[in-house]
This record gives sequence, structure tokens and C-alpha cells, in this order.
Amino acid sequence: MLARGVVTIHSAPSHLQRQIAWSVSRTLRYEVMPIWAKQPALAASVATRFEWLGDESTGAHLASLLAGWQHLIFEVEAEDSDGVPQSVWLFAPGLGIRQRALDSGGNYTITDFELQAALERSGDDPKRLQREMQNLLAEPWEAVIEPLRPVTEALELELKRRTG
Repeated sequence: MLARGVVTIHSAPSHLQRQIAWSVSRTLRYEVMPIWAKQPALAASVATRFEWLGDESTGAHLASLLAGWQHLIFEVEAEDSDGVPQSVWLFAPGLGIRQRALDSGGNYTITDFELQAALERSGDDPKRLQREMQNLLAEPWEAVIEPLRPVTEALELELKRRTG
């Protein structure tokens, strides 16, 4: 089944631009030419945002590939061929990778199994339950990514302007 999505690299060491583009192109089996911008929130870092097209496993493959770089902060979003959001993968050093399924509005979905497991892990500890819920909502990843979003949002506007 055909899928598409967006890779948003919120932060990457500037010296890795070509290697990242080459690796992504190899995974996609077509050349991508990301437009990079300085990421002022982190010294010697750049950011980019680009669309991808592939099969339904491509988003997971891209997330796995990018997570191997360890110094990146990124999101990979996937949607089906009708444009309905399916999944997002978030990565931040020290936190690792977090995948969340999405509903048709792009909101995170949490299964009853995930909730039950979080309740069991937290026991009677309300602070532990709070941490479990924050993890399910990917809040630690969002806290790292959010301050970096202004640059990638500007890149998205530039991409839309260029592609019409």
C-alpha cells in the first residue's frame, strides 16, 4: 500500500547534512535534496523538513535509519494514500525513539493495553502514574522538540511557497 509523509529534522550537526541526505535517499530509493536552515536554538546545528513517498513501512524504516545517527532530533510522520495520519516517530538523544499511532485528526491514540500496562507499572504511586501518562503522551520528546519547531515551521512555509 502506498504511503507518504514528512521527515522533520529539528536539529542535526551541520557537518552531517550530505551524509543524512545520502542515507535517506538510499532508504527511499530516490534522491532527496533537503533545504537546510540554521537551527539557532542549538550551536552548529541545522534543520530541514521534506516529504517522502513509499510503502507503508517506509516511515518506520526512515525513523530507524535516522535514530542511528544519535545526535539528531527528529520526527517522521506517516499517512496513508488518502492523506489520513497513521503514525509519528519522535527521537531525541537520551530519550530514544517513541512511536505513536495517530487518529484521523493527527492526535495520539493510546490503546487500552497501553493504559493497563501503565497502571500496572505505576502500582499505587501517583507520581509514577503521572510519569507513565506523560510517556504515553510523548511529553518528554515534545518538551525537547517544541523549542526547535519555529525553524522547521518556517521551512514548511518555504517549502509550500516553492511547490505552490
